[in-house]
Amino acid sequence: MKAVLKEAWSLGDAKVAKRRLERLASSLEADHPGAAGSVREGLDETLTLQRLGIDGTLYRKLRSTNAIENLNSGIAAYSKNVKRWQGGKMAIRWVSAAILEAEQNFRRVQGWRDIKKLVTALKAIEQKQEPCVPTSRETPQHWKLVTRAGENMRHDEVQDRRPSAEP
Repeated sequence: MKAVLKEAWSLGDAKVAKRRLERLASSLEADHPGAAGSVREGLDETLTLQRLGIDGTLYRKLRSTNAIENLNSGIAAYSKNVKRWQGGKMAIRWVSAAILEAEQNFRRVQGWRDIKKLVTALKAIEQKQEPCVPTSRETPQHWKLVTRAGENMRHDEVQDRRPSAEP
C-alpha cells in the first residue's frame, strides 16, 4: 500500500495518479473498508499540487503539513497562558499577534523560486471561478467582489475579518 501511494504521489500526471489511487481503494475495499474510505476521502486534496503543475522541491515542501503544524504550535505557545477567552474578537487579536510573532521565526521556503508557477496556476483557477451575485438586499454600489483564499466574499465581510494586531 505504501509503495502504491508513494508511486501515485511521485507521478507528474494527476489523472494517472488518481486512477492508481482509485484502484488501490478498490483493492482495499473488501478487507479494509476503512482504509479504502480514507484513500477516497482525501483523493482530490492529495493531488492538488500535481494538478497545479507543481513539482520538485516546492512540491516536496508543500505536500507536508509541517509548515502549518509549526505555525499552529507557535500560536498555541503564544496563547497558552490565556485562561479565559472573552469572545471571538479577543481570540482573533491573540491569534493575529501570535502569527506576527511566529513570522519572525519563519525561514524561506525551499523551492521558493517555483512559487511564481504556483501563483500563475492559482490565478488561472481564480479566473475560471464565477463571481458571486449580490443578494436581493444588496446593491452593486456597496458590494464589491473580493476573492481571498479561494472564497468569494463581499468587501465588507473582508473588512470584518481583518483582526487588529493588538494582543
